[in-house]
Amino acid sequence: MSEIYPNPTVKQVIFQIKFPNLLYIEKSIGDIQIKIMNDYPESAEIIQKTFMLGFYDKKANNFEEDEPLTKIWKFSSPNGYELIISSNTLSITSNLHKTYNNQEGEHRFRDIIKSTVDSFLEVINLPKITRIGLRYIDECPLPPNINFESYEEYYNTTFTKRFSFENSRNIQYMIVKNIEDDIVLRYLENYENNIKINPSTNEEETVQKLIIDFDASSFNISPKEYIEILDKLYNVVHNEWENTIKEPVKEIMRRKVDE
Repeated sequence: MSEIYPNPTVKQVIFQIKFPNLLYIEKSIGDIQIKIMNDYPESAEIIQKTFMLGFYDKKANNFEEDEPLTKIWKFSSPNGYELIISSNTLSITSNLHKTYNNQEGEHRFRDIIKSTVDSFLEVINLPKITRIGLRYIDECPLPPNINFESYEEYYNTTFTKRFSFENSRNIQYMIVKNIEDDIVLRYLENYENNIKINPSTNEEETVQKLIIDFDASSFNISPKEYIEILDKLYNVVHNEWENTIKEPVKEIMRRKVDE
């Protein structure tokens, strides 16, 4: 992205690689920690059990003793990065995202990904990467007095005029499409219109939210190719963002947060 916005729509960015299950990662986690400690000074070991829709904590004693557990290692950065490593996954989440690779910006996400994954690969000899993914989750502004016409001024939308915003609790559209070079993009546009109780006034109020989710991935690549493929994934996400977001939204993003 050529422009760094003071008030970006992106709320969370997630990078992830998956690989064949490697049981020896547990014995090597200390060597990995030493290499990444400057970027991730805080660490924790977590034991979890996968159960249908989420994770149950061992301390809660809500699973049978003979059920399998998943051990993960979590590392945190003061710059808003969180690294999760398991026996078959490495993921980095950016919660204070500024830029992917704009040389004028601070805390470039590409730099932290490369530093982290390169350190990981120096310790762990991966046979292959079964999946590499880059996901941008944007919480986007809505026009005042929203209707389909005003919404179209903000976004190149996938929604149709058949259902009005005024009478809809939720409008959602998702597509998974193939891109060149074996890249897959999952695009999700999700509008929510809910009635909630304001705890301060104990009165009902309307809460509207728009989430646009760009998730690009590629499969079965050599670890030596990961940064090249990552740049391609970013270009796919960025191009789709540019095709979706219109100038009124960019003007809002250019405002400082306190304006």
